[in-house]
Amino acid sequence: MLMMGATPAPAPLFSSASVSTNGTWDFSVPPGATVHERWRRRGAADDWFPLSPAGWSFAFGDTSVTNIRVFSRGKSQLPDGTEISPLPATLGIVPEINWQLLGSNSPSLFWHSLSSDGSLLLTWQNVLLHRAATNPVSVQAELRPSGGVTFRYDLSRLASDGPLSDVAPAADGVSPDVPLSRGVTSVSFKSRDEATCDEARAAFEESLGDLDPFSFPEGSTNTVLEHVFYSGTTNGAFFYPLTNDSTAVLRVAVTGSGSGDLLVGGSYVPLVGAPQMRGGPAPQSSLMLPVSKGGTVPMYLRGDSSLSVSFDSGEFAFGDLPAIAAKRCAGWINFPETRATEPCIHDLRTRRRTVSLPASAGADDLVCTWNGAANVGVENIPPRSARITASFDARETRGITYALSHPKRLFGQTEYAQTVRYCPRPGDDEPPFLEYWEEGHNVGCV
Repeated sequence: MLMMGATPAPAPLFSSASVSTNGTWDFSVPPGATVHERWRRRGAADDWFPLSPAGWSFAFGDTSVTNIRVFSRGKSQLPDGTEISPLPATLGIVPEINWQLLGSNSPSLFWHSLSSDGSLLLTWQNVLLHRAATNPVSVQAELRPSGGVTFRYDLSRLASDGPLSDVAPAADGVSPDVPLSRGVTSVSFKSRDEATCDEARAAFEESLGDLDPFSFPEGSTNTVLEHVFYSGTTNGAFFYPLTNDSTAVLRVAVTGSGSGDLLVGGSYVPLVGAPQMRGGPAPQSSLMLPVSKGGTVPMYLRGDSSLSVSFDSGEFAFGDLPAIAAKRCAGWINFPETRATEPCIHDLRTRRRTVSLPASAGADDLVCTWNGAANVGVENIPPRSARITASFDARETRGITYALSHPKRLFGQTEYAQTVRYCPRPGDDEPPFLEYWEEGHNVGCV
């Protein structure tokens, strides 16, 4: 059973479940697996240990979990308290010294390993349901990098379904269509992102039909893939997305063969490797996606290991990107506000102005630093403000710059230019500046 702890999850974890009654599983320890020796020697009924398998990650909302708690009583727990439990009941691990009491059901132990696709296998082999010697079972939980979970069972040795009367695997309020019984051999849950990708890919393939995604519709210099992605039809008119004050453009480039899926916020991007031409350079396909500025956007990526996916943008961005090669499905990106206060001088006596970069959501660690110019002094006020002092002639201007930095910077422009000028408002009482105002040189000031 998957049970939500007291702390809410970053995002709903699961969306659906499927049940199998015809599987046959080998729960014996495979080569390379790790047996938890303390439980093997001493047995266990209510114990736990922390587990951080090298190379494992689990997509959870917009983060990738890399550590977990494992309990002898048949459950595991994510860092936020979310429980992943294939059998929501007490399980007893028999100490090695008493294995002879189990007869052919020995050994009784817990082991874990990573599969070739990066999934974590947690296995309670030949343990006692409700700590009763008459109830030997074997249970396994597979936690896939994509955020999905599969439970596998050998419940056939139970005398009846009685011990399972209060056991009903579920996830986030979604239950399988049949209760857990001796005949059930597996229960699988998809993550919400997996399910969303499945639905969006089906819609994309329906629109694509039998056409080659890299063919060209009659009269077009763009591929069918581009037409379907940008217009929804194989030959519809479209315009590439453009950057503006509220929107950035994320470029998604794909090389290699095979296919995959990407979610950026609620937007779906099909990942399709372009065909290799003999003797030519490695082909690359790319699509551009508009992304709202000023907040953290979750990302989810899955695809064949032969695919290579890269991201880029001309706009400043920070985050933690997903990566197929690293089996890291979850990630996030943030395009912060990059337009700072205009440094127009209104204070004619002190000739000073305070400028700042707006603090957009999720950008607490973003730093903005101003650099001065001839006769323009700058006093930076961390993390995103500065005091500008000008001492040049009122009819002149000066160019200054400000630069952005973030510990998780990904790509994009880091330096921006500004123009310092005097722009007094009507009523300012120094004649030279009043004359300058009347001549109309205040354009562009705020």
